[in-house]
Amino acid sequence: MAHPNDEIGVVYIDAHADIHSPYTSPSGNIHGMPLSVVTNLDNKESQINQLDEEEIKYWEKLKDIAGEKPSIKPENIIFCALRDFERAEETLIHKHNIKKYNAKDITYLGVKTVVDEIFKKLEHCKYIYVSFDVDSIDPLYLPGTGTPSENGLSFEQAMQLNMQLIKNEKVCCWEIAEINPKYDDANRGTTAIFKILEQVTKMLIKNY
Repeated sequence: MAHPNDEIGVVYIDAHADIHSPYTSPSGNIHGMPLSVVTNLDNKESQINQLDEEEIKYWEKLKDIAGEKPSIKPENIIFCALRDFERAEETLIHKHNIKKYNAKDITYLGVKTVVDEIFKKLEHCKYIYVSFDVDSIDPLYLPGTGTPSENGLSFEQAMQLNMQLIKNEKVCCWEIAEINPKYDDANRGTTAIFKILEQVTKMLIKNY
């Protein structure tokens, strides 16, 4: 709403694509739909659910929350650590040529190369939004999340990825999501995650 005429990029660091709609979601969980909300994508080509009139009404209101046109173009999304998604989401990723890096790609290429490629692809965007879901980290290092998925980032990779991204002056917002200490008995992983939050905050203060 604040920047209706500007191109906005999204770096989505997450094990999951979160680009389902009520028409395609196997679970119906709204937290699996944020990218469909901002891109205004129903993906009815992959429809598995029939919605009633009330559900359609509220879904349309969600999509229009920032205006009638999509807030984000799907091609301006880049996934990092993506590895757990359904066929309906994969269809959209291929259809809109959404760039994605899994943990293996990030290990092979190196964090700096991946970040350089991200900003090259999003160089036409005036602003960049970074969303960091802690389930992007492998549960071996971080059990404290409700939706763990194997073959994720190491803690160090997650730290470096976020630190390198936040240095760019186009990054206007950074969020951290999905911490659930209930699943982390020793608080080892949760403590580590707060170190990332602390370091990113220090980087923001230093650069901005």
